[in-house]
Amino acid sequence: MSVIGHTRAPPPIPAKPGYVTMVKALYSYAARSPEELSFEEGEILYVTDDVKYKDWYLATTNKNRTGGLIPKNYVEESTEKLVNALHDAAKRANIEFLQQSLANKASVLGLDKAGNTPFHWACYSGDMDCVKLLLPLSLSIINQKNNVGDTPLHVASWKNHADIVQILLENGADKRIRNKDNKIPFDLTHDPHIRSLLEEKVIFSNYKSRQTQQNGDGNDEDDDSD
Repeated sequence: MSVIGHTRAPPPIPAKPGYVTMVKALYSYAARSPEELSFEEGEILYVTDDVKYKDWYLATTNKNRTGGLIPKNYVEESTEKLVNALHDAAKRANIEFLQQSLANKASVLGLDKAGNTPFHWACYSGDMDCVKLLLPLSLSIINQKNNVGDTPLHVASWKNHADIVQILLENGADKRIRNKDNKIPFDLTHDPHIRSLLEEKVIFSNYKSRQTQQNGDGNDEDDDSD
């Protein structure tokens, strides 16, 4: 599809992005300068700032995560506020959009309809960069349960992300928490390495063997008296 040509040069990109909204491209657009962003008709665009200019948005796409300027008349007029920007970025392992959303003060404590935090979705995606970015901000909720009782450790175990499971355990994730199906993370994985990380070591208290270990030959006298 074609539209009236956009002849005005794009303005310089501001250093700090604004709010995050989501729009759908009405037409395809080919970037005409390094500051602009190419996109296809029907593609979802994440507007990180309207840059206070009349004709342009600053946006990213799932294909181009570094972002650029897009002409407003190439996208739908009504913009939808992206309520769970961090959730969306973490789910898609979009580190650039995740960083932008954090810069826009998006809360790591927010819950989606399923009760997931952004950190749940980072552990689901298995992207270590996203996990490491959110982890220092999520330590207070590292054992947060979603609506079915799953913690981030449950999710990472279920998706068999061994490296994510390990970093969660190293930072205080509780492997004993049970979800609403009464399952601990160990029950949700078949990965041998993850199961070894999550396996509880059972200590059997055998009085005689413990006594022998502690006293060595000190029991000889008792043995002679029998």
